[in-house]
Amino acid sequence: MLRLGLVLSVVTLPLIGMEVLNARQQDPLNVFQSAEDAVLACRIWQEAEGTFTARSSNEVVQSALRSCEADLDHPVVLGRRFSAVAGAHYNHPIRSLHRSVEQRFPYLLQRQHTHLH
Repeated sequence: MLRLGLVLSVVTLPLIGMEVLNARQQDPLNVFQSAEDAVLACRIWQEAEGTFTARSSNEVVQSALRSCEADLDHPVVLGRRFSAVAGAHYNHPIRSLHRSVEQRFPYLLQRQHTHLH
């Protein structure tokens, strides 16, 4: 009986330890109560960095480093960031600059109650 307990302890403790370490490494996921709350959170995130300028059809355009976009397939607002430096000028069209997804702002879908008569 003692051996069985010892074998189970030796086998299960490393598995429990791995699960605890994985739980610590994952960032908590915030889910906002509505799309409006998610957009507001993204706008606050967007304002945390400055702007830059780029060329666009013989014009100089000033743009924020971060932007917010709605994902039409999923209930999430995507916070995107240009691969640019605040205050810098780029002699490239703005559409040629890489934009990676930096933050996701998921929200709960509000169910519409419809009654068929």
